[in-house]
Amino acid sequence: MRNRPGAIVATLVLLAVTAIAAGAIASPRPAAAAAGSAPFVATLATHVDTADQESAAGLKVGMLEVHWNRFEPQRGVVDTDYATGIKAQFDKLRKAGMQVTLGLGLHFTPSWILSYKSNHLVDNHGTYSTQADFVFNRAVRARGNWYLAQLDRWLGLENMWAVRVTSGGSSELLYPSSTFWAYSPGAQTATNRPKTLAANPMPGWRPGDRSTRDQRNAWAHWYVGALADVADWQMATVTNLGFRGYFQPVTPGQGIRPGQWNAQMAAGLAEGTLGRGAAWYVLYASLRERTHVTAYLSSLADGTADDDLCTAADAAKPLQGTDFSRWSGARWLAWVAHYNHFTIAGEPPGRPATAGAALTHYRDGSAAGLLATAMRQATSCGFLGVYWAHDDQVWDGTMPLRTLAAYTSPSATAPAAA
Repeated sequence: MRNRPGAIVATLVLLAVTAIAAGAIASPRPAAAAAGSAPFVATLATHVDTADQESAAGLKVGMLEVHWNRFEPQRGVVDTDYATGIKAQFDKLRKAGMQVTLGLGLHFTPSWILSYKSNHLVDNHGTYSTQADFVFNRAVRARGNWYLAQLDRWLGLENMWAVRVTSGGSSELLYPSSTFWAYSPGAQTATNRPKTLAANPMPGWRPGDRSTRDQRNAWAHWYVGALADVADWQMATVTNLGFRGYFQPVTPGQGIRPGQWNAQMAAGLAEGTLGRGAAWYVLYASLRERTHVTAYLSSLADGTADDDLCTAADAAKPLQGTDFSRWSGARWLAWVAHYNHFTIAGEPPGRPATAGAALTHYRDGSAAGLLATAMRQATSCGFLGVYWAHDDQVWDGTMPLRTLAAYTSPSATAPAAA
């Protein structure tokens, strides 16, 4: 364990935020699509004891996830046995020749934080979330700061190739459910609101209340932008601690497209996808951090739009006037990534819990199966890499290593640092 000061000095990155105009965001020039080289192949929750076998087969990235509730079971007390074990896992991945993607594990929030009602999100019906509120509660973020500083002391964040970025309370960058989660004190007033988060433009207002289109648009941008702010908090914190790798905001599904966004601004905000904050083109454009961001799709090859592929003409399509509703989630997020000059990576859905067509598709190692479909999409869309969900299924026979390894080579090298 290295000695590092526990205090964290917040670093703010200034960004000229995309202008809002009558229900849409202004359009910067889209970036060109990445050259179509083969993505690296990796797994989620990589087993460290078999990492050398995977590395020898050509899998050169491993994923390690920390559980905060096990790392800090009591306030201010690190479980040194657990921390030592995590460090040993990291060392095994590196010894196997792998770059390491780190799951910060904030969503494994300790019970001593969750025991306070004020530390939870509140929706427009007055329901409290089961998750901790990292979005609107600076006291919860402060505890996260302490945890991340201790994690850095044990692992050295500068040693990580990538870090997964979430909403804090969830394993993805989402609000808890399809209602609107902006009614805690920090969301409604300055009480405990993070200093980097803009004030609510309409305190007390709820979707369905009287409002103009411009007011709804401003509120919706603020609501989605709050998720961008919690992502920026994590990225600024780990950067301040020495991390210099890729950031992977974990964003699932298609989300709200521009046409759907504009329709809701005109007719009124509806519970559903927007309640989750899943407006990816708004969220990624709202990030203050613009360096080494990798738009990360956690639902690659999910069947949307028949899993269509990216084309060379996609990047030049305009934000307004293009029918993105006919595009798959992978193709759409690739456009968003190019639009923001970000890289892209992702993972297909994990193993279905019950027998059926989805499980058959998951296990199918042929050209029609999930893995082959995911790799086709990822290659066409310029993905840096694909993480198979999960490593457990590599070793229980569901998706054997030899099948994954067919998409890489024993001569593969670890991807370059950011």
